[in-house]
Amino acid sequence: DIPQINFEAAAVKGVLINGNFERGNIEGFESFTTPNGEATRELASIDVNNDGRASLAQKFIVGAQTVTDGTTYEGGGIYHIIGLKPGSFSVSVDVLASIGSNGASGGIVSLLLDGQVMDNYNFGFLQSNASQYKKLTFSLPYVAGGNHEIRLLLTRNDVIGGVIHYIDDMVVTGTSTQ
Repeated sequence: DIPQINFEAAAVKGVLINGNFERGNIEGFESFTTPNGEATRELASIDVNNDGRASLAQKFIVGAQTVTDGTTYEGGGIYHIIGLKPGSFSVSVDVLASIGSNGASGGIVSLLLDGQVMDNYNFGFLQSNASQYKKLTFSLPYVAGGNHEIRLLLTRNDVIGGVIHYIDDMVVTGTSTQ
């Protein structure tokens, strides 16, 4: 279950604040966890999109608080409320999953708009010392005007630890943002 958000929260019209985390914090975003989830986060300088250039990114370690049956995914993430005009709307975000010496589930990363999954990726089993890069995106020809929630949910079917996720460069575009 995804926690519900009060859309009366203040939103900046058409602007995604701090989508590249270069302000050195998560200003503009709020963090959350799933009911049995746990998520630690901090900023790190790393190349999230495999272009050879490091920048500040949000680092997450997610998973369940207690052992699960292996079919339940738990964790957390961040969300941002954005005020939009009626029009077209697109979102993209770079994601990196990385693991150290022991292989494990890379988890699932989901990009949501107003509680609906718009794009997701299952990293599957990550071999030891492996990294996988992914860009999550979605485009809509029309979105209604008003406040909308953009959410990035990171989950794993294991207890917290082992796999590190990094997110960076969340970008919104379209006529609804102008």
